Amino acid sequence: MAEPELTFAAAAATYKQVKSRELREDTTMGLYDLYLRYFTDFLKAKKKERILLKDIKPKLAFEFFDSVTTGGRFYNNMLGFYKSFATFFIDREDLQTNPFSKLKNVRVDESDDHRPFNADQTKELRTAILDSGNDQLWLFCQFIYFLFLRPGKELRYLRVGDILEKQVKVVSGTAKNRKIGYVDIPATLEATIQKHRLRSYRPTDYVFTINGHPGAEPVGVNYFYKRHRAVLETLNLFGLDYDLYSWKPTGAVALYRATKDILLVQRHCRHNTPDQTYTYLRKAGLVFEGQDMNNFPAIWD
Repeated sequence: MAEPELTFAAAAATYKQVKSRELREDTTMGLYDLYLRYFTDFLKAKKKERILLKDIKPKLAFEFFDSVTTGGRFYNNMLGFYKSFATFFIDREDLQTNPFSKLKNVRVDESDDHRPFNADQTKELRTAILDSGNDQLWLFCQFIYFLFLRPGKELRYLRVGDILEKQVKVVSGTAKNRKIGYVDIPATLEATIQKHRLRSYRPTDYVFTINGHPGAEPVGVNYFYKRHRAVLETLNLFGLDYDLYSWKPTGAVALYRATKDILLVQRHCRHNTPDQTYTYLRKAGLVFEGQDMNNFPAIWD
């Protein structure tokens, strides 16, 4: 008796089962689920949810990606996934050719990399995070926003003793440029630090732990990324090139707009030159508007 032909739904289940044994991080499997859900929803809309894997042709692949309205970075990552997905089944002789092979990556603007949030989005995110009961995630986001710290090794490994009276110390070995840097603490963040009594813990404690307060072990590398991504999905922002890192350029853009002082932003970003800061802000999508020229004086009057 001949084996039943493989449907896309069955192929997706097989792929997830095999890859779940190979991959260590459940974050990656979460992305795989999301990519598969996009295509499944597309097939359902076309009443083709029972389509055989072999019947997915380049025309259908192009039609699917033509319908995708995500950010460029997410689009390219999902395309890479489906090319690998098809190759997996070619190797198993369930497919003859790769229907996604002729599709090309889209151009990704520099401003699409960790796209900053706008003011309305930050309000929605704050509400959604706090409504979910994850106060520590919101604290983590505020530290990124106000201090321009990278969420990975810089902030995740921040210790209580690094929170000084007026500044936060970014210790060599955790900073990207492997130097000791100092970042001023804005008044709003200082009030938050005092509210959480962060300086009252042992100086050697990590500020962010799975217990929700400073302790001996830092959170894992994807601890906050996963929780933040879940909130982005709830607000339909995931897949549009927003992520946890987006709070950093969001803060930089907000500080420049409030002060128009690029040297201040440079110091807070720990950049070496104003040109580096200008490029960073431009990549974050900031449009540099001219200053009011009406007050340009004739100094000889």
